[in-house]
Amino acid sequence: MPRDWRSNAGEGIDIMTQQYTRDQILAMEPKELSIAVAVEVMRFEPGTVTLGGWNPAEDISAAWEVLEKFEDYGVLFTQTRAYYCFIQTTKQRYQSSSCLTAPEAICKAALLAVMEL
Repeated sequence: MPRDWRSNAGEGIDIMTQQYTRDQILAMEPKELSIAVAVEVMRFEPGTVTLGGWNPAEDISAAWEVLEKFEDYGVLFTQTRAYYCFIQTTKQRYQSSSCLTAPEAICKAALLAVMEL
């Protein structure tokens, strides 16, 4: 069961839903990526939220919580100088990301999939 993000202590961050381009997602730094995943993938309410210690772009246990949103999707990881995460959507399109860490790859692929980019 995913952690309740509202129970985490930490800095409140103002966030709003927005449209991203594929290039913007692939260039995101971890904090921005975690915030975008919180709103777009995990469906946190836009506005001021507290992410606290929940940081899926850098923490593998939080990243697996993101993958749980895709239980009907296929996901594959390989490691050849980078991590890749592939998510097959119902439209049979593959969303992929190549990153330095597995959590970053998971978050970028998940965000690309829900944004259909």
